[in-house]
Amino acid sequence: MVFRSKTDIFFRIRKYPRSQIPLNRIEPDAAMSKKSHKGKPHKVDSVITAPPDLTDTSLPPPLLIAGILCLLIALAGSGTLVFTHFAHLDLPGCGPGSACADAQASVFGKIPVLNWPMSHVGFAWFLGLLTAWLSFARRGLSPTFRALVRIGAAGSLAFLVIMMVKQYLCVYCVTTHLANFGLLACVELAWRKPRLLENDVSVTLSVVGLATIIMIPMEILQNRASADRARQETDASVAEVIAASNENNPNAFVGRYVRGPKRAALRMVLFSDFQCEICKTVEQELRTIMAGRSDIAVSIKHFPLSSDCNEYLARYGANMHPNACRAAQAAEAAGILKGDKGFFELHDLLFQKYAGDFTDDQIRGDLARLGYKPEEFFRVMKEEETVLRIKADIDEGRSLGLHYTPMVFINGVQVKGVRQSGMLTRAVNQITAANPPALAWGDAGDVPADADTKIIADWRASPKVQLPPDHFRWSLGEENDANRIVDVVVFGDYQEKNTRLADEIMRTRVEMQPGIRYTFRHCPFDQKCNPNISKTFHPQACLAARASEAAGVLGGTNMFWEMHKWLWPNFSRFNMDNFKKVSRGFGLDPEVFAETMISSEVEAALQEDVQATWTLNIKSIPTVYVNGKHLARWRLQEDEKMTILLDKIAGPVVSETDPKPPGTP
Repeated sequence: MVFRSKTDIFFRIRKYPRSQIPLNRIEPDAAMSKKSHKGKPHKVDSVITAPPDLTDTSLPPPLLIAGILCLLIALAGSGTLVFTHFAHLDLPGCGPGSACADAQASVFGKIPVLNWPMSHVGFAWFLGLLTAWLSFARRGLSPTFRALVRIGAAGSLAFLVIMMVKQYLCVYCVTTHLANFGLLACVELAWRKPRLLENDVSVTLSVVGLATIIMIPMEILQNRASADRARQETDASVAEVIAASNENNPNAFVGRYVRGPKRAALRMVLFSDFQCEICKTVEQELRTIMAGRSDIAVSIKHFPLSSDCNEYLARYGANMHPNACRAAQAAEAAGILKGDKGFFELHDLLFQKYAGDFTDDQIRGDLARLGYKPEEFFRVMKEEETVLRIKADIDEGRSLGLHYTPMVFINGVQVKGVRQSGMLTRAVNQITAANPPALAWGDAGDVPADADTKIIADWRASPKVQLPPDHFRWSLGEENDANRIVDVVVFGDYQEKNTRLADEIMRTRVEMQPGIRYTFRHCPFDQKCNPNISKTFHPQACLAARASEAAGVLGGTNMFWEMHKWLWPNFSRFNMDNFKKVSRGFGLDPEVFAETMISSEVEAALQEDVQATWTLNIKSIPTVYVNGKHLARWRLQEDEKMTILLDKIAGPVVSETDPKPPGTP
């Protein structure tokens, strides 16, 4: 538009302040260049035109959508950690001793002083950003919102560096931080002249505050529940310690080095890992307990969660604590060179200064200060004898059923619950109040139960639960067998290899021994039919579960188990076309079978099992119940332990020519 008069110019200037008029936008007007309004020639080279619309600061749709996706991914990652924290779930890669657990237990996993989990902070932060993004991003972003995103990305960068240095490579955390970088890229690429109003910032901070306020009472209840469980476990262990016998035992349960008196009322053995954050916390609590006391003696055994020396982790390609073996070798070298004093001197240094992570150059100065010749120390550290000592501890730990660190024994009895702060102190105080006698390690008879005994004892001690109803049950074994003394229920997934192993064990057992009923129930790790899981791990698991249920609906129990057995070796062929083909081989009409798979009856059967997994708070698969009691560790490393329990309850399986032993309940 061209200004035609002074009045026009005046009103245009009033509408567009001087500071917003782009003076370089000038266009000539031929009509006004020839004559002025008085009829006299007047040269006008150009006139001022209206400025462009400066209010258009909206984000391009692709970047707007990309930002939403990045925020949803970040929210899912952090939200998964929050949910599992409150629900007491162990996600894949996040169980005890994992990098995820170490990250959450470390000083970086919580806000100092407040003791507030960083996962909660991240969840509230991304929820606030997502709310503001959905509300305002399409109209543009304010400078302060951009600054908030930059601050968040800087925090993600810092945490990723810490995670790489400390080897806390939690997949959920890494996913969250990478998504945060994606959000930063969207903001920077979409940046235009900013809006002056900053409602997006106030909305972000308001949502962060509201989410935090909501989680505070939940966290308080969670901490109380965790403390109650730890107290119950600790108190049960204390009772067992007090009741333990004191028979002579020439093979004392003790490590190579001891801190404390030669005769003690409380003789502690700790299986530990120098890169385990919870181990460090427990040992700090133990040092506080021992201060000023002369009735406690402590010995350390090694169980590094590193494939460098722990063959049981090497079999699975796991190397959660990469420097843990070297740290154990360093402590052993100090013990070889300077005995008890040397071992615990370096033991404390490795925990307090290095957290188990060091290089030869970093520790060289400390070795010289402690009176070692560094080159001699490194030679002893690398000797075969030093490594064999550590491997002997690992083998012993495994024979005792160890599957995470720390594992604490007092007078030969494992004390549970000590991973919770204050529980070790509680146990020591209660045992001391019982006034146990002071004994030497070799005279005490501290004999821990082996793994097999411990697994059975743990099963017996677990509470019996009422399993949710199963109205669509297809069980192996006689339904109305009056002599049945074992009832086994396995929750699993047709695409999960350990579920397949448990199933094979149970089907074989039922075939060989009467008196056992086996029921398979579905817990597919597939969000298409199981919304209780955080992500889909087995994308065809729901389809497979429908196939087995449809076979049962059409052909009864025998047909269910025929399809059930076919599914295991064919897990890579799960699709509707293949199911139609195999149903024809079972004598079923393919089209009827396909329709039955999506029928309301099959859907009801599947959802009944899925709801049961939610009610039972099932954390992993397979989950096994024997006579209504959870068998927590049906398998230890590569050895299955279910048959040991079944032998104990129902009697061992014998050949057809041998008399069948009576079962014992």
